[in-house]
Amino acid sequence: MNRRPRILLVSEFYPANPDTCVFGAFKRLRCHVEALSRLGTVDAVFFWPQHDMSAEMTGKQVAQTRKSWPIEGSIRFIKAATGPRSKLEWLTDVLWAVRGAVGFFHTKATMRTCRRTQVVALQRCIDELMPDLIFAHRLGGFAPLMRMQTDLPPIVVDIDDLEHVKLARLARTIPHPARKAGLMAQTLLALHALRRASGKARHLLVTSELDREKIRSACTGFDATLIANSASRFAAIRSDPGPVACFVGTAAYPPNAEAILWFVREVWPLVRKAVPDARLLIAGENTERLVPDGAGQAIEALGFVADLAAIYDRARLCVCPVRRGAGTRIKIIEAAMNGRPAVSTTVGAEGLRFTPDEEILLADKAADFAQACVRLLRDANCAAALGGAARRRAEAEHSEESIAHRLQSLCSELIAASGAGSTPIQDEQRSRLQRLVATPRPAIQSNRGGRRASQPLHAGGQDVALDRLDQAEADADVALSAECRIISSHSSTTCGISKG
Repeated sequence: MNRRPRILLVSEFYPANPDTCVFGAFKRLRCHVEALSRLGTVDAVFFWPQHDMSAEMTGKQVAQTRKSWPIEGSIRFIKAATGPRSKLEWLTDVLWAVRGAVGFFHTKATMRTCRRTQVVALQRCIDELMPDLIFAHRLGGFAPLMRMQTDLPPIVVDIDDLEHVKLARLARTIPHPARKAGLMAQTLLALHALRRASGKARHLLVTSELDREKIRSACTGFDATLIANSASRFAAIRSDPGPVACFVGTAAYPPNAEAILWFVREVWPLVRKAVPDARLLIAGENTERLVPDGAGQAIEALGFVADLAAIYDRARLCVCPVRRGAGTRIKIIEAAMNGRPAVSTTVGAEGLRFTPDEEILLADKAADFAQACVRLLRDANCAAALGGAARRRAEAEHSEESIAHRLQSLCSELIAASGAGSTPIQDEQRSRLQRLVATPRPAIQSNRGGRRASQPLHAGGQDVALDRLDQAEADADVALSAECRIISSHSSTTCGISKG
């Protein structure tokens, strides 16, 4: 009987507070973890935080994560890189960035996950856990894998946002020539990193056919795989709410913050002039700070809201006035799943297949956006019809179950093709191999009197390693370099890694 495969998640997005880390990127990542947990045992390595954690704090974070995320296996933390570098380290990082080993965090190129210390630490985890598949979240999760010179199991990279698209759009909004030039340089670097990722990963996952086509254009001969975003349908949403609009999204994400301010300043006054009893609900982290004095404009900036069903229950429509960024907006899918129509900018609805004027209303200018909102706020029947059509589209293309099944099938085929899965005898060999790798052994002198080169045993080479395991144990002819030794299961923090 075959064993359950092991799948390693590598991400710099860590749900430090699972109750509040529920915005788009975390929603998608959590859905992926749930799907993968049905396929095999999920281990996770998070590049977090930027400071040292005590063993007690590590234990608390691990326990908290397990309560909300279906991670059955090991949960580990690698300290994200911060602080100054020597000139040699800086030069090395630049060379690796040119080779594609670079991440992007908060729309900025960074080596926080792929400096030498982080790469060595992640290699240790891979050597010990011996995953059958690595699921890297965004380029930041993939970047340290790019620096590894060892064979690795199949790699799947989730590219829910195209970084070069986000950077290019941001650059177009910047008037300062020097900063604009810097952003364009980072745009080219992000595009280069994407191309290098396509050469090493087995699959790049994208959220839309539009992003898939962009990758086809950027990475000649490579075809990305569509795994769309999904959303939940809440129960007991009323069918005829009043003239209320809502925006759902964290203001900690700059494109959302800019969208809220543009809508409140440029669009909402026009809406209120036409529909005096209209109200606006703004739900999301930090929104209460962004719009602190909205009461006079019939605006409720609610901050983080745990129960979004209450928001959709009150609102007749959802607005998505986003004008930059990338990927697809879960807020539109979520509204549609709950029968609420959306008024969106063209960029906000990018990549989604909702039909304009039948399943969604699109507008880019403030006056046009306001007119679309007024149309739905005044006509409950029109809003209901548009929302019903949007729900049917969302259920057909964005249901959580169908998307989870697609991801499971994709990863299952990769694992099967790589020869993972084993008999009980092979499981015992694997266990012996892990004990062998986890035990530091002295370097062995060769017949020539020199030191034999250290060779870490890793997941990608496990077939050869297993074949030679008995001989290796008998001869004690295995040497591990100090940098690739495995963290003992009894240690909580070693060389920047905290283990849970």
